[in-house]
Amino acid sequence: MSDRGAARRSEEQRPHAERARFELLSRLSELWPEIFRHVRVAKSPELGEQIAGELGTVTVHQVEALWALERGPLTMSQLARALKVSESAATALVERLVRHSLVERRSDPRDRRIVMVELSERAHALSEQVAKHRLAAFGEVFGVLSDDRLYDVVTALEEVADNLPEEQGP
Repeated sequence: MSDRGAARRSEEQRPHAERARFELLSRLSELWPEIFRHVRVAKSPELGEQIAGELGTVTVHQVEALWALERGPLTMSQLARALKVSESAATALVERLVRHSLVERRSDPRDRRIVMVELSERAHALSEQVAKHRLAAFGEVFGVLSDDRLYDVVTALEEVADNLPEEQGP
């Protein structure tokens, strides 16, 4: 049985008390990067090239800002908190994204002093393309699992995510 096969045991072969939790966590830490390396957008070279052509050079912070804004418009201070940066750093980052036509700034209709930041139509279109490719990549990677096993994986990851500590601001 291969190394991968050793970890793919049926219900009857699940590790018991004699198998140390440390070994399971060690194996998880080995598998995690390998699995998610196959889910990245790089899985689709043509999409990666298109995005690179559309965006040019985009920093990790800019991508994080775009992810944060996928959920909806944010004030500058909300975006700064989400990114764990100062408001001045968030403002500079948003300025670069505005120049790339990826976000738009607008005044809050209830209080014109408040600046809202939201994804542009261009960013929404790119986000949809990335989401389609990402979903296809997840389908490819996790396609080896039955629906029941996939449900178990998703349920376990939801439990982990629900119990992550709250992140603190800068």
